[in-house]
Amino acid sequence: FQPQDENLAAHHMVLIGCSRPGITGVQQFDCGSDYPVHPGMKRGNPCASDEEVTLFGVAFNAGGYQLPPDLSFRVGAGTSIQYIVLEVHYGDMAKFEDDPELVVNVGFNIFYT
Repeated sequence: FQPQDENLAAHHMVLIGCSRPGITGVQQFDCGSDYPVHPGMKRGNPCASDEEVTLFGVAFNAGGYQLPPDLSFRVGAGTSIQYIVLEVHYGDMAKFEDDPELVVNVGFNIFYT
């Protein structure tokens, strides 16, 4: 897992596995954090049920992580994890308020075998 955050906007990120996403039809939504909901943004849980599994999380500037060789997790056909949701928490929303057109490139590069 190699985190990517070109704008240094994220406080931390979490990858969550679930059978169905909590919200569909949008790329961004408010996950119900302590901050006020951004105007026009839907609010909901990352997963539609209680079957969510935290796969990986990383704090600001923590760097990448490689699973030990004898550790893995399965996703997709035949498993309960059909979707992977990226949950990004921002420490300071001022960047977005100052520049509503700001494009944020945040996520993970995932290398697998």
